Amino acid sequence: MHVPWTFHSIHRRRLLSRLAALGTVGTGVLLATLVSLPPARPGPTRSTSICTERPSTPEEVAQIQTRLEATRKLAGVWWLADADRTQTQRFYYFHGDGKGLFRYGEPGLTNTHSFDYRVDGDQLMLRFRKSGDHHVVRFAMQAHDDGTTTLQLYDDPRGRGGPTTWVRESERTVGPHATADDFGRMWIDLTNYATGGQGFALYQLRAPGIDGRGTGWFHRGDFDDWSTEALTYRRTGDTLELTFEVTGQTFSTPYAIEGTGKDRALRLDADPRDYGLHHRYADGGASFGALNIVAGLADAQPWSTD
Repeated sequence: MHVPWTFHSIHRRRLLSRLAALGTVGTGVLLATLVSLPPARPGPTRSTSICTERPSTPEEVAQIQTRLEATRKLAGVWWLADADRTQTQRFYYFHGDGKGLFRYGEPGLTNTHSFDYRVDGDQLMLRFRKSGDHHVVRFAMQAHDDGTTTLQLYDDPRGRGGPTTWVRESERTVGPHATADDFGRMWIDLTNYATGGQGFALYQLRAPGIDGRGTGWFHRGDFDDWSTEALTYRRTGDTLELTFEVTGQTFSTPYAIEGTGKDRALRLDADPRDYGLHHRYADGGASFGALNIVAGLADAQPWSTD
């Protein structure tokens, strides 16, 4: 069942609370993810949230504080140390509060998995939100004389077996910054599945220049696991030309912005990412295309027992 095109305020709030910003990291594009993730399905092991535990003794308070500090120390973007970034996109992002992302692929075409995490001593506990897969990984961080910091994962669940080394690109974690434009928007088709859950197709476009040209991304998936394609576009009259970076394919389609306010939608008469079918995308709010690192994943309750 599709969300009605009269994009009611409840759907708008739900969407904008989940989708954050797009930014550039190195040569590729990072979908920085969800501002407030929906509750994760329980994994094989149910754990108590580091955010919701109620300590009853000073010792328990100290233990929780130690875990929180250890969790924050991982904050930032960690790139695979031996990867050629002109060919490969592979990094972990830890937001510092128990939520994170793993992104992999090539520049311009990537896939993203979201996860919850916690730290206990030298053990990093990961639970991937889509699959529910739960991993306990021994790790070590090391600061080097050249100013870099590396993260060693001794049994990386997204590696090829054995240890992997990751280099911290940045410790920054930032919030979204919207761009103000009537076309630089998050245009989304949000679908509620009869089998449960939601999925989306999303054109996220930066504001165009005076020549009608701009950049953006097309995302498809759900709020735990999605793919991303980089694109450029050009508006000429009532025609929208889209070029996808990796494939080099260019498509043209008549388009229109229909409705006002909560009823606004982008109509593509021949959507290149829906096999040329007519498609409408509701206005999900201002695009977040101006970030240099990643947007925050705030307010979710990782490791909840609810």
